[in-house]
Amino acid sequence: MQLAQLPHEGNRSPAHDLHTYRHLIDSETAFKSDVLFAGGVPVGAPEAARAACKRAATKYGNYVQLLASCPLDYTYKCVVFMYCARPQAMLSHFIRAVRPSLTIEAAKIADDLFFDALAAAWKCDPSEFSRDDPGKWGSRRQAQLALRDGGGAFAALEHTRPAAFLGSFADCLPSLLLIPGTPAAPVLTLLRHPDLWSQPAAPATLSEVASAWGTLTALPTFKKMKKNRINSAVYRALSQGSAEPTASAAAAATSPSTPVCASLRALARGQAAS
Repeated sequence: MQLAQLPHEGNRSPAHDLHTYRHLIDSETAFKSDVLFAGGVPVGAPEAARAACKRAATKYGNYVQLLASCPLDYTYKCVVFMYCARPQAMLSHFIRAVRPSLTIEAAKIADDLFFDALAAAWKCDPSEFSRDDPGKWGSRRQAQLALRDGGGAFAALEHTRPAAFLGSFADCLPSLLLIPGTPAAPVLTLLRHPDLWSQPAAPATLSEVASAWGTLTALPTFKKMKKNRINSAVYRALSQGSAEPTASAAAAATSPSTPVCASLRALARGQAAS
């Protein structure tokens, strides 16, 4: 058994500090104050969460290497790589639930280990899929494209982090806005004013939501989503505040530079942003 109390920003009252009552608890019960796991993802001190994500990425690399070396037929092995073993399939819960600044190293590790394993499975030179691409083949970049664009659907975890985190926050926002009680009032006020999320005093999570919004809407390909059958609902949600087509809409619709609560609610439950 163990007790966990995560780090607290600011001064915590002794009455609210579990260590105050340590003498009342048996010595065999461990106290954790850096990180705990909820739903399989780390929550807690930033550096501890970052390290936990990197350990998960390394463990993922061991799994895909086992797949690469297993005696499965080449064709079936490729199918497993595409649908079950790509980084998004096995590590998306990390990039959805952990702030992007804490998953960047883990995402790069996972992407690199995936392509190392893919090269081993295909019995080709690993440098063909390396991040540096010394032969200028572009094989890695092409493999990361969607199937409809001639790729292998092995999307880079590194590049999908902001959209995944933004989509996850959007899913949670309607529930967060229903938190009852007076103690929640300051949080609710902050949640209802996204223009404050990028201010220096804003909590790190909201600051990174605002940053993820800016990253996504500033992409050169963002406006192309409007004409894409799969992504058009995401474009409408972010630019119009509704995922449904509207008669008045859309030619002039543009996405604000800061998040809009109505737009985030429109993304909720669909998980479309990831």
